[in-house]
Amino acid sequence: EVGVERNMEELGVRLVVAEEVERALAPVAKPLEIDAFPRPQVILVIGVNGSGKTTTIAKLAHLFAEQDYQVMLAAGDTFRAAAIGQLQTWADRAGVPLIAGKEGGDAAGIVWEAVKRGTEIGTDVLIVD
Repeated sequence: EVGVERNMEELGVRLVVAEEVERALAPVAKPLEIDAFPRPQVILVIGVNGSGKTTTIAKLAHLFAEQDYQVMLAAGDTFRAAAIGQLQTWADRAGVPLIAGKEGGDAAGIVWEAVKRGTEIGTDVLIVD
């Protein structure tokens, strides 16, 4: 019973924190619109390890693809072990191309290549990890 009580207490804390975060962000929230011209519109996702960047990128890619945007991902995180493979898995699931290099490679060069290729093929949205 102690384990159940602890889990319920943790769930309650998580819900309260989620509600407070939502309340704090609501006044400044606005829709993410794809309106850049010339294309692609670049979305750079940054944050500390483990904060959910790659999962957020996957969700955005899926959302934009469902809205009939041409989406491309760029694996700019060349230093975290398995980052490229993880992003490739999400790109495959979303059915979108991924521009990547080798682990430890030049992140700026990868993003440059992604913008170049995205421009060439008419990509609407380029999401960079």
